[in-house]
Amino acid sequence: MTYARVSQRTQKNDLETQKKRIYDWAISNGYKVDEELSDIKSGMSFKERKSFSKLMRMAVNRELSAVIVENRDRLSRFGFELIEQVLESLGTKVIVISNAENKSYEKELTDDLTSIIHYYSVKSYSMRKRLHNAEQAIRDESVENN
Repeated sequence: MTYARVSQRTQKNDLETQKKRIYDWAISNGYKVDEELSDIKSGMSFKERKSFSKLMRMAVNRELSAVIVENRDRLSRFGFELIEQVLESLGTKVIVISNAENKSYEKELTDDLTSIIHYYSVKSYSMRKRLHNAEQAIRDESVENN
């Protein structure tokens, strides 16, 4: 199985390219790809990542021998080692095909901090937008009732 992820819908083309790179790597290295899973969600969020949830369910049910990802942060922005350990304890090997592990500590920390800021900025913007829409609906309803 392969798993790919991008954070935003505007990166859909990047997702397709990522999926192709993983598939091509898997085939050229002798792996059979039974299923390709992908999500368009933040790597910090697990709740709404349907394909990631499916991957974990399959591992728990011992239906998954290996999962191939391009970079560690595609599986999880934080806690990769924990997820890898859990998957491997369930008999699922995690294969990371990129050399991104060679990032310096400073580069990895910068990427992580940027992701945190982006994630919470988007979340804050979303909450403000919902509040604004609710306020507008109340104003519209008031105008209709008068």
